[in-house]
Amino acid sequence: MFFDRQIRQGYVQRAIAVAVITFATSAAAIANLISGTHPFKRNSVVPYQAIFDFIDRNANGRTLVVSTDPVAPWVLRGAEDRCAGYFLEVTHCLRADRRYDSIFVISGHHDRSADREITRQFNQLVAAATAGRRKLASVPIGRDEDASLKSRLTGVPLEKVF
Repeated sequence: MFFDRQIRQGYVQRAIAVAVITFATSAAAIANLISGTHPFKRNSVVPYQAIFDFIDRNANGRTLVVSTDPVAPWVLRGAEDRCAGYFLEVTHCLRADRRYDSIFVISGHHDRSADREITRQFNQLVAAATAGRRKLASVPIGRDEDASLKSRLTGVPLEKVF
């Protein structure tokens, strides 16, 4: 409609110039989507299988999984002697009569990272669940080369390794 209006008002050259710029920009964006991995890891996925394998290899007895990722607890809930939950939903696993032999915390950037109160509550929940225990292992899974750019654009601090 814009181009039609410009042509009808006699601004044919302006309409052609704007159309060329618009189409060139669109073509460049499409070409970048096809050939590049930056920005924002468009062709990368969360390495869930590596996470699940680590938990399966290291779980011993009754297991608790606390996650900032909604997919992991959904997949991990099915195993016997395992309770898994997303963010504060895991509180149903933390009854006083339940004792866990292994506790796994899947933590990384998430859709609530900017909400400091939710993040604080999650960290308190993890601290309470792991009180009196020592960390045996920590595994960084995944790498985000665009973390600094995303942090600058969103104001949410992100780490390169997740």
